[in-house]
Amino acid sequence: MNILISNRYRGYVDITLGLIVLYGILYHYTALITLITDSYYPVKSDEFLYFINTESYILNDTLRAALTFTGNGSPVFGTDSHGFGYPLMHGFIGEVFGWGHLNFIYFNFIIVLVAIFFIAIMRSISLNQKLWITCIILLFPFFPIFSFTYMQEIIHVFIGILMSILLYNIYKKNDNIIYISIFIGITIAAGFFRLLWLFWLIGLIPLAKTKPEFVKYGLIFVFGVILSFVFVKLFAEPVSNYFTSVINLLTKGEIIEAISSVVNHFFKNLRLYFFEDDVTIIYTSIKYINFGLVAYFSFDAIKDRNRLSMAIALIGIINFLLLFFLYDAFAWREIRTLSPLFYFHVIFIVLKLNNIGKYVLVTGLCCLFFLTLKTSNRVISERNSVDVQNLNKQKKIYSEIAEKVPDNSTILLAYLPQDFSLDLLSLPLRNTNNSPIRYIVQYQKVKIGKYDYILSRPGANVPNKKVIENNLYALFEKK
Repeated sequence: MNILISNRYRGYVDITLGLIVLYGILYHYTALITLITDSYYPVKSDEFLYFINTESYILNDTLRAALTFTGNGSPVFGTDSHGFGYPLMHGFIGEVFGWGHLNFIYFNFIIVLVAIFFIAIMRSISLNQKLWITCIILLFPFFPIFSFTYMQEIIHVFIGILMSILLYNIYKKNDNIIYISIFIGITIAAGFFRLLWLFWLIGLIPLAKTKPEFVKYGLIFVFGVILSFVFVKLFAEPVSNYFTSVINLLTKGEIIEAISSVVNHFFKNLRLYFFEDDVTIIYTSIKYINFGLVAYFSFDAIKDRNRLSMAIALIGIINFLLLFFLYDAFAWREIRTLSPLFYFHVIFIVLKLNNIGKYVLVTGLCCLFFLTLKTSNRVISERNSVDVQNLNKQKKIYSEIAEKVPDNSTILLAYLPQDFSLDLLSLPLRNTNNSPIRYIVQYQKVKIGKYDYILSRPGANVPNKKVIENNLYALFEKK
């Protein structure tokens, strides 16, 4: 009896502590959210692409992007390098609920609340565990930084949490075919947002109890790998990056050179990931936490031979291998690539740790969270800096382009729009006949396709027929 009372008492203490932590978290998020003003807009290159191409989809009813690097976009749909998933999703939301400059920010918070709701309705974990899972999700520095930007990273937080719920149910409910089917379907859908998700199908392989089952789940994984290459080939505009350079070497038959390049790139990324100089505590902590979780569950899988731990470990290992061999482990790219792994691990962390381990983890994350608040404030301040009155004036001046260009025109920007400028936000996305206008923005060194006009700074020396010139820009016909 005394033991039961003691356990019950500890449970009440655990819930009380969790509620106190959650209250503190929500207090600080509320304070940050109230800082957002009507001047809140995207300010950086990738943010412009996500935001403006979504707005173009809503205005023009086409997935063909308004801003691309080549003018052509992807082979299918003509979308930008991020694919068609983002404008389609946000465009649908905008058409149903209305479109505004804060839609992306609302979405970031709502989608994480939906993920927390899915956790809340799980029957197989306790109320205490759900409470601490929620706290950890909201404390990890990635969310308080990126939730206030127009970057599309929070959808991957949601997908990571959803994957963990599905995988937990698959392995705890004896290979339930319904959960397996949903897991495969969600993975394929997630691949339209980021092709790396398709490699997560490797998490089904530990389900195999016989050789035929191993072959079946192995083929599902291989199917995902092949599908990832199909997706990137068809639905994403080609860009200049390391992965593309490797593909080009293989295409030319330079196999030895490709292998040598990949090996050198691996060791370079390894050095940058673990020993990069001049980085912040937050940046370093995120990297080491992600690596530590993968190492922990890999060790756990070897020690216990638990099928769920094996699945978690395989997913973590393949993500790190893809990062080190084919992507870039610097400049926050590795953070954006791997942070969904942390959110994927949260449920399993809380289920594994005892109270002491859990309190140590949450205390550490609280410290990081408070350090992150300064960064969050800066992020909000940067996006609050848009002069809306000036933006509206610029839009009126740029609207003359819509009056001068014919239907289905493509315009090359002969200069690189700077971050924190109003240039891209001011561009008209259709002409006076409501026909889409498309722009080539040279953020990437790629082969440019056909275009009809050139947009330059005023006073530019362009040997073409001038159509418009004012104090903001000059528009020329292409010869």
